[in-house]
Amino acid sequence: MRSFAVWTVGLVAMGSVLLGGCGSSARTPERAEPAAMPAPSVPDAADEAAAARPTPEAVQQLVEAALQGRQPTTYEAVVRQLGAPQRVTAQAVENAYAAGQVDTVRTLYYPALQARVYIRSDDAHSFLIQLQLLASFYADPNGLRVDMAQQAVRQQLGAPQRVENGTWVYENVQQGAADLRLNWKNKHLQAITYVFHFS
Repeated sequence: MRSFAVWTVGLVAMGSVLLGGCGSSARTPERAEPAAMPAPSVPDAADEAAAARPTPEAVQQLVEAALQGRQPTTYEAVVRQLGAPQRVTAQAVENAYAAGQVDTVRTLYYPALQARVYIRSDDAHSFLIQLQLLASFYADPNGLRVDMAQQAVRQQLGAPQRVENGTWVYENVQQGAADLRLNWKNKHLQAITYVFHFS
């Protein structure tokens, strides 16, 4: 019988990251609920002029690759797919399953789009953990776009599994590949966030 490993990453409070691995003979740790990316303001027009906006096709291809578990969705691959970001920030995060290990989460900022990549310090392995769409220029694989009305989204996706402070959460979409989180403003979609799981 072939063994397998499943990795789940969740950004949690206090800046720590839970990185859990489970194999066919290992005990599976409980997966912490990932914190949603904050709903940042859409970049100013001056910022938009300073960096190329990724094409809708490039974004859809990246989302579909991550949902299907196809590699690579590494830091380098994300930059190749989306182009050079306006800016990148790095946050040191403690790995809760490897004592003393401090990893890095890089956030790549594009016009109306953000991507987060987790980078392990022990082997430099990196993978996309979150992608957030902030403008109707982009559509997700379900055809969702920012500014869609709540009623239209509910008709398309059904009711969410839960609601957290107004955010609709659809868990384990696409055969468990991700959680989908929808933020609202005046009953219209404000942000579409995928939190990816990898196997």
